[in-house]
Amino acid sequence: WDFSKPVLLEKSPSNIIISRYLQALWAGGELAPYCDGCKSFTPPKKIHFVFITRDPLANSMAHQAWQICQGMTLFELVLHWITLHERLEEDLQHLKSYTYIKFEEFVNDPDSYLGEVYEAVGLDASKGHEHEVAVKKDTNLKYRKRYCGDLENKHGAMKAHSKLVEHLNEEVLKFGYDLATWAECDGHEEW
Repeated sequence: WDFSKPVLLEKSPSNIIISRYLQALWAGGELAPYCDGCKSFTPPKKIHFVFITRDPLANSMAHQAWQICQGMTLFELVLHWITLHERLEEDLQHLKSYTYIKFEEFVNDPDSYLGEVYEAVGLDASKGHEHEVAVKKDTNLKYRKRYCGDLENKHGAMKAHSKLVEHLNEEVLKFGYDLATWAECDGHEEW
């Protein structure tokens, strides 16, 4: 990190379960001994967390491509997603400053959400973005297509979907997502 910059960014998905620890670590200045080349480390004036959540089925299907998650069922991965988000929900009560964004909403209005984050971390959003990138509107679509294809063509897929909805959807609904909608596949071939 370049400690001369006004904002430092650390982006690791695993931070979702250690945000309270990171807040305490940074706010207390415990990182000073690890600041290579810093003559004097000053703890940041503000620590702000940005959490971006994603539909649990899209998230789980994306994770299945990872070596460490291969062989895990969608049920196991969605259950893991729920566990992480329940933990985060508890932690949010203890964080001094955070922004919580649903990925699906972000991609439809990135400028608004980036403006909110800029403001939260004390940057002037009107000065423009140093690195602009195109935001893909629906990266979940490929997973919905595949899921619908599986429901139509794979033996046992509809039964597995029903199990997901029956056992996990109540918890997923609390976070603003609905597993049941993934079986709404009319015309998915043309999506």
